[in-house]
Amino acid sequence: MSKSITAVIPTRAGSERVKQKNTKKFADSNLLEIKMKMIKTLREEGLIDDIILNSNCRTSWKIAEKHGIRVHERDEHIASSKCDIRDYWKDAATHINTDTMMLAQVTSPLISLDTYTDCIKKYKRGDYDSLMTVKTLKEYLWRGREGAARAQNYDWPEHPKSQDLPDDIYYLTFGVCIIDRKFLLEHGNLVGKRPLMYPLEGVEIVDIDTQEDFELAEELYKKA
Repeated sequence: MSKSITAVIPTRAGSERVKQKNTKKFADSNLLEIKMKMIKTLREEGLIDDIILNSNCRTSWKIAEKHGIRVHERDEHIASSKCDIRDYWKDAATHINTDTMMLAQVTSPLISLDTYTDCIKKYKRGDYDSLMTVKTLKEYLWRGREGAARAQNYDWPEHPKSQDLPDDIYYLTFGVCIIDRKFLLEHGNLVGKRPLMYPLEGVEIVDIDTQEDFELAEELYKKA
């Protein structure tokens, strides 16, 4: 039997690096509305079962109301920068009734509908407890300081071509995050013990954290 999936769209008031980044003008819309439309399409196509906005931002609440999306009014401590991110993830899972949570970050506006669809289908078909989008690192990685640095993903003094570096070293992009709700409540992490790491390429890896990120993502979105 297929497990239910609820998409949680998080925003918070008082973003520090880019003021009101979730709701201010982005291209011909805003980041929150763009994400809501995408996630609503997933629901219309039967890929997910429910959507909820998790936020302490009144402007976000109004946008959610416009789109007929339920709101969980996030506690101010949970919305603050003082809150441990794992406590926030667990709190988000606490306020939904579902088998699986999909965290849909508005700061990844260039994730395509095809990518969302493929992620969800692969997660449902496999024996996974989580799925996380990642970027494969084809870089020469070293670790250590003060004369003790060592190569991490190749055997020095060999120097392979970058395309021949390992395919299984990557970083988490948080573009699409799917996690078994019970596991998240128990362990407080979006990555489970049996994760599917889903590689992204190109503009889909863009995550908005700074004003420069915002402006770059906006230009790329306009061209898409």
